Amino acid sequence: MLGVTDMWRRLILGAVLFGGVPAAAAPDDYVLGPLDQIEMNVTNFPDLTTKTRISPSGRVVLPLIGEVEVGGQTPAAAALEIEKRLKAGGYVNAPSVRLEILDYQSRKASVLGQVGTQGLIVLDRPYTVAELIARAGGLGTDAGEIATLTRQRAAGGPETLSIDLTEIGGAGALTPIKPGDVVYVARAATVSVVGAVNRAGVYRMTPGMTVQQALATAGDVARIGTRSGIKVRRVATGGATTTLPVGLDDRLQAGDVVVVRERLF
Repeated sequence: MLGVTDMWRRLILGAVLFGGVPAAAAPDDYVLGPLDQIEMNVTNFPDLTTKTRISPSGRVVLPLIGEVEVGGQTPAAAALEIEKRLKAGGYVNAPSVRLEILDYQSRKASVLGQVGTQGLIVLDRPYTVAELIARAGGLGTDAGEIATLTRQRAAGGPETLSIDLTEIGGAGALTPIKPGDVVYVARAATVSVVGAVNRAGVYRMTPGMTVQQALATAGDVARIGTRSGIKVRRVATGGATTTLPVGLDDRLQAGDVVVVRERLF
């Protein structure tokens, strides 16, 4: 069975091979915003070609017609407005304007935590949670199985969604990303196995892991050890550490330390 990171490596490979992650043309409903850079082209009037960046107030300054508000509009709608201004001013009889987005800056989302590269990602096209993580380099080797998606609601506080990373094709991973979203991939839960075992250490915790499974992960009890009297050191909610006797079928919690004592000869 593939692990979480193995499945996501396949997702990234597929995205690279089939074009799922690289930047693409803006969708028809893309809304222009502050700091986006656009290029205006007017058919048969190359002298009017202009590259400009949208101001924080959503405006650009264009040849002949001056200041135009384009923020909050799609490129097609903004082009129609520019055509009207050119025609109304008597500059071009039947203008045909095309706007191309050169740099997407107004629509960004953040990817944090256990991913290849943390930071802001420009939403130059529609993204799902899975595609955004793939764009960030995929999951890190210490990534857990759950990510959280936090977004600011129009009214009220932030909304948080839990995403199961083991289901790449699941509804959570296919959740559409919106500007301002923050995706956080937590570190995988771990357990420690110490004492008379063959490979003492810290290990990734699997769902429902039992004491017996943790021992198997640590190479089982050593010849000098015993399965009798195994204990677990566990940190309580308040921060206090308790030591509990456990059986082989008992389930572990994240952060548990399994202690195997030596055999008394």
